[in-house]
Amino acid sequence: MRRTRRTEYAEETRAALVRAAREIFTQKGYGATGTEEILQRANASRGAMYHHFAGKEELFRAALEVVEEEFISQLAEGGAPGDDVWDEICNGCQLFLDIATEPSIQQLMLIDGPSVLGWIEWRAIEERYGFGLLREFLRRAMVQGLIDEQPIEALTHVLAGALNEAAIHIANAPDGPRARAEVGDTIARLLGGLRAGFAAPVGVAES
Repeated sequence: MRRTRRTEYAEETRAALVRAAREIFTQKGYGATGTEEILQRANASRGAMYHHFAGKEELFRAALEVVEEEFISQLAEGGAPGDDVWDEICNGCQLFLDIATEPSIQQLMLIDGPSVLGWIEWRAIEERYGFGLLREFLRRAMVQGLIDEQPIEALTHVLAGALNEAAIHIANAPDGPRARAEVGDTIARLLGGLRAGFAAPVGVAES
């Protein structure tokens, strides 16, 4: 079906609003951002905004989804080189932490996302975008015998939760580079315990 100029204009306006919202939310945070500032930067009217979005929160949600899509694309395109899928998982988790230090990702995904949308909706967005990639890598590692067979959904959720919490810690830390280094080491140690044949000590009392 041939698109009309009106349809194209509407799409351009929506994209401009989302782009402007993302920029200002990144710079100032959700709470300090007013819709009028977004409208001015997007060169759009309030009526145009309400044609596409019910309000500021829905506009934030659209901006967050764009950031999520770009985040996953960077992970996929950046690759995770290694001799086998295990190295790819380890390197991929470190790449996750590096990309998560970018301003838009920190502010929209990690700081504002849970508080603006609520934990349940924020988690649903995270699952929709990030879990599939991680799940596939873990599945391949199990097939190759690099990780002991275990429930894939439980493992995916636990590891994704650890990575998200690690990224949130970095985003809120007063010394970001130091927090990134410490968290990277912790994630590496955590992953080491997943290797097949590695028996992590459980409940061992110190002598």
